[in-house]
Amino acid sequence: MRCEGYRKSGGFMTLGPIHWKQCGEEAIVSVKVKQDGEIATFPACMICWKEAIANKDIEIIEVVPLESEVTK
Repeated sequence: MRCEGYRKSGGFMTLGPIHWKQCGEEAIVSVKVKQDGEIATFPACMICWKEAIANKDIEIIEVVPLESEVTK
C-alpha cells in the first residue's frame, strides 16, 4: 500500500509555483490524526510518520502497524 503523505515543492525560495506531490514510499503504519479540527486515518511510511510527529499542528491519536508489514 502506498503512503498517503504529501510533500510541497516550489514556492518562495525556488521562485516557482507550489506543487504538492504524493510520497512514493510504501506505507508501514496506519496513522489516525487530528488536524485543523478534523480526524482522519492515513497509511504512512516511516518518513511521513516522523514528519507528523514533529509537526506541532498535527495531533497523533493512534498508530497501528499495517498487517502486510507485520507478516513480512
